[in-house]
Amino acid sequence: MLPSGRPRDRAARALGRTRRRAARLGDLLEEATRGRGCLTAVFGEAGIGKTRLVSWMAETATRAGARVLVGRPMRQSRSLR
Repeated sequence: MLPSGRPRDRAARALGRTRRRAARLGDLLEEATRGRGCLTAVFGEAGIGKTRLVSWMAETATRAGARVLVGRPMRQSRSLR
């Protein structure tokens, strides 16, 4: 069960300029709680709010009882070729 208030509505209040994207992620979370999960990528230029958006989504999903998996880029000191 999702926390009170739809994730989409909370997103609009919480994330300012990324609210449209946050609302979409909130919709996807609702779908996932109904058994229709998906994979979503978040990318863009530095400083546009990616970290804040993903952090909000992870916190919201955790509160909804979802399992949240986190990946990080691997630092690379040499080419993989």
